[in-house]
Amino acid sequence: MTPFIDVMLVLLIIFMVAAPLSTVDVPVDLPGTGAPAGPPPEDPLYLTLQRDGALVLDATPSRPQGWPLPWQPARRPTAKGACSCAPTAVSTMAR
Repeated sequence: MTPFIDVMLVLLIIFMVAAPLSTVDVPVDLPGTGAPAGPPPEDPLYLTLQRDGALVLDATPSRPQGWPLPWQPARRPTAKGACSCAPTAVSTMAR
């Protein structure tokens, strides 16, 4: 086992020395662009969901209409197959 490890270390050193020498410079002629610069990005919109269930949009606290407060239990289904349960996920998109 020891001779195998010695051979592998020697090969590793050889490859480490030979790798930088094997790089080939290939000239690449990239086309230019005539497109105007785009508008600068707007300030980001931050939406934070806090532990107590409150939503904070930038620095303004808000709660969507119809969402239960965190201490209210979820409602049970009203009819067979129908569910009026509390929302379980938040889907957001930046403006």
